[in-house]
Amino acid sequence: MYGLKKNLTEQFNPDCEGMTFYELPFLRVEEFDYPAIAKMIEDDGADIIWMALGAPKQEQFMARLNPYLKRGVQIAVGEAFKFYSGTGEKYAPRVLHDAVEELHVVLHHPLKKQLKRCWGIVSTLPGMLWREWKRKRASAEG
Repeated sequence: MYGLKKNLTEQFNPDCEGMTFYELPFLRVEEFDYPAIAKMIEDDGADIIWMALGAPKQEQFMARLNPYLKRGVQIAVGEAFKFYSGTGEKYAPRVLHDAVEELHVVLHHPLKKQLKRCWGIVSTLPGMLWREWKRKRASAEG
């Protein structure tokens, strides 16, 4: 949780420094001590309770915790905290996303319209990649 608190505090709101972040142990939904968790939340005075356990576990957890809470609203955010803390899944590079999007455009638009455009990409890309590879190799050696 340190990564999340640090990133939220530095990038979005310095007030996050004073907030309580609690990482739940890895347990089955039935095994949590819901009265103790609710007491911790009550003692903290939290009005917003963010849940990031992943579906459907977080929804089941929230449903079981709710009868023990006297205040606050629970919000399920799934993987959002992992993303903002820098500990989440690594995603494909932007260039790969762009290439897949280009392929989608080519496959879903009239072929005549795309042939000229695609030929320019297909005919120049190998040379560009080769030159970039040589440039990076030369800079790494020297």
